[in-house]
Amino acid sequence: MATTKIFKMDDNNIDFDTIRFCAEVIRSGGNVAFPTETVYGLGANAFNEKACAKIFAAKRRPPEKALILHMADGIDPADFAIVNDMYYKLKAIYPCGPLTFVLPRKAVLPEVVTANGDTIAFRFPANKIAKEFIRACGVPIAAPSANISGNEPPKSAKPVIDNFSGIIDCIIDGGECDIGTPSTIVLLIGEPKILREGTISGKEVLECLR
Repeated sequence: MATTKIFKMDDNNIDFDTIRFCAEVIRSGGNVAFPTETVYGLGANAFNEKACAKIFAAKRRPPEKALILHMADGIDPADFAIVNDMYYKLKAIYPCGPLTFVLPRKAVLPEVVTANGDTIAFRFPANKIAKEFIRACGVPIAAPSANISGNEPPKSAKPVIDNFSGIIDCIIDGGECDIGTPSTIVLLIGEPKILREGTISGKEVLECLR
């Protein structure tokens, strides 16, 4: 059984040595659970097929379910997605937060990430810990919710620790998530469409594109 390192911090007291350590774990092919404003995510380097496959094993996640990528400023989605004017318009209005964009993917991503599909979903978290962590990683982080598939997405670190201690490399305990509900997902191919209602009103998102 692996030893899982657990680090506690909050938005007002970010331990940057820990952030750098966890970022190196990601770059080395490990898995790190971390807080966002919505729920906790279980992360891996999105370009590392083996690291992403470990997410599916840890969560007991069906392989046909694609992974959402988490981004920070300085990481360009054009590296892995075919971006368009609809994306840039929404990104200007919602620079970060609980809105997930779905666009055509480029072939650079492992198929395990996209579940062999033609699209990729990604968002820019607003949580300060998540932003600093992803920025330090320097790569998109593939991160579904840090729960066993089918269970309630975790709004605090406790269920993450209970479920994944001894299985993943690190857990960043950032306390309670500010929102605690999943992001809104918008498809930006052809006619825009809301795939999942979340914290941000889908109607509001679509109106921004009219």
